Amino acid sequence: MGEQLVTSSFSTASTVVADQPVIAVTSLTVRYGAVTALREVSLEVGRGEIVGVLGPNGAGKSTLMRTIAGVHKPVTGQVLLEGRPVVGGAPEKAARAGLRLVPEGRRIFGPLTVEENLRIGSMSRGSTLKDDLEAAYDRFPILGERRSQSAGTLSGGEQQQLAIARALMAHPTVILYDEPSLGLAPRIVDQIFELIAHLRDEGVTSVLVEQNARLALDLSDRAYVLGSGSITASGKSSDLAKIDLAQLYLGKGAQR
Repeated sequence: MGEQLVTSSFSTASTVVADQPVIAVTSLTVRYGAVTALREVSLEVGRGEIVGVLGPNGAGKSTLMRTIAGVHKPVTGQVLLEGRPVVGGAPEKAARAGLRLVPEGRRIFGPLTVEENLRIGSMSRGSTLKDDLEAAYDRFPILGERRSQSAGTLSGGEQQQLAIARALMAHPTVILYDEPSLGLAPRIVDQIFELIAHLRDEGVTSVLVEQNARLALDLSDRAYVLGSGSITASGKSSDLAKIDLAQLYLGKGAQR
């Protein structure tokens, strides 16, 4: 059908709680000139969890993801990955440490082939690279069929598959998803979210920024709500899902 994915039934959120969080963000403040995009943001992500980051447009969600990934350097605060600091402003170092960002808008290399995009995402060489490519094609059959096709000619759903497959090529500890549903048809969004759930079943830890709050809460174990650059609410996703969205985004009636 063109948009095929290897999916599982949409599984109930896991109850994994790690003694030490895989990601610990502490008192993170990020500024763009005189504008404060994030203000004293703290959050934790346990091993094997999917943690949602929700909030209205302009709340600072994408800035948070890019800062965790090392793209932005914070004014204050730190990001720890498995207890080790990830230096802000050094995305290559964050990637080597085990963080991979699936960015908003996917940002694949359109003129390059599907396989060339995957090779760029890999940190392996030789026979290991060959094995990783075959694993990617097994998981995403449509990418295997189109491995020699220019990535820019893929549909939106196929490009999102490629962006996720590219992230997986590095065997990451954590995948950061920034608006994975953006610009996709509802049917394809469901498939992408089922894939993220399937990866959790395999032990992949994920942080998910998503405008579709209800879908994100249904998928994630826990969630944080950002408003004007600060955490306004947090808690188990099942609890947050019971709160009216307007109240949730205003930080009323939610667990803190």
